[in-house]
Amino acid sequence: MTGWGKAGNILVGISTSGNSTNILKAFTTAYEKKSPPVALTSATGGDLAEIKDYIIKIPSADTPRIQKAYITVGHIICEIIESFYSHSYKLWIVLFVPNYLITILYF
Repeated sequence: MTGWGKAGNILVGISTSGNSTNILKAFTTAYEKKSPPVALTSATGGDLAEIKDYIIKIPSADTPRIQKAYITVGHIICEIIESFYSHSYKLWIVLFVPNYLITILYF
């Protein structure tokens, strides 16, 4: 973030514990550079829950399950961005239901 980041960039930080020192430092730098950080973390959020603008918490304490959900969430975000920039706007409704599942409605 220090070398490449600039104002207007979006930083996405992934930390299952929410306490990864390198991610926390990157978030601090992102704020200094006026770049909104987005956190992907577990149900507790750790220290990231305190210093984020946007946070996606995976409602689990099981590390493999959390990391699999990161892949799914990443694909959803990429599809939304791709739809926007290709001007094929689609309506996405994403429901995160704690301790159950992620429901995605796509129109």
